[in-house]
Amino acid sequence: MTPEAVFVEFRSRIVGGTVRARRLATNSLLVYIDAQPGEGTGFTLWFDPTWHLRDDARVLTGSRQAQHDPDAADPDAGFNLAADAVDQLVGSTVVALEMSDSTGDLTLCLDGGLRLCTFVSDPLTDQLWHIRDNATKQRLVRSGESLEIHALEV
Repeated sequence: MTPEAVFVEFRSRIVGGTVRARRLATNSLLVYIDAQPGEGTGFTLWFDPTWHLRDDARVLTGSRQAQHDPDAADPDAGFNLAADAVDQLVGSTVVALEMSDSTGDLTLCLDGGLRLCTFVSDPLTDQLWHIRDNATKQRLVRSGESLEIHALEV
């Protein structure tokens, strides 16, 4: 199968699924669709390095806000605000999963008008996002230049 065909197949299984958990680690965001961390079911979507969460009216948070800021009065204040914002993903239903043909950006569309989007900030980056099938451990990885299938993890 081509990477594009794998994306279509993954998308068909993700749309209609429910976000069961999320994990924010520094400014990387993992979203678990029909899965919990460590389970061998569902999918894990990894958004990094640049992403934002928005609704129909505004950006709610993003990867920059989630970064630790050692010069701030409270270095973790931005991270805590971002963590609170991404909590609303849990329990949401996936209504669409889109990938831009020109940039490779990924958009996860959820009920209630929420959209979790990547955006390219460096066209040479080695990973913009990946989708992992937790049962097979097969990953679909988007870099700044290509979409690739990564072999099963051992």
